[in-house]
Amino acid sequence: AQQLSELRLLACDLPAAQAGLLVNDEFISLNGVKIYGTETFYETLIAQPAAPATLIVRRAGADVTLQETFYSVGGGFVLTEAD
Repeated sequence: AQQLSELRLLACDLPAAQAGLLVNDEFISLNGVKIYGTETFYETLIAQPAAPATLIVRRAGADVTLQETFYSVGGGFVLTEAD
């Protein structure tokens, strides 16, 4: 089984912050699809660009559910994958 990658938010501008994202959020799943890295995240996001998405992030050890049309946030965030 593929292991989850540690995909974290490195930087966040106003649109991303308004969507509820915070620096150091760890991306867990998007629309029920487990996030294994940036490729999985963007493929899932692009599949339904105009629809509100359900994103689960881990923040300070707790899972937080966010609902937003994240595609519209565009370049409002910078992601990094841990090695």
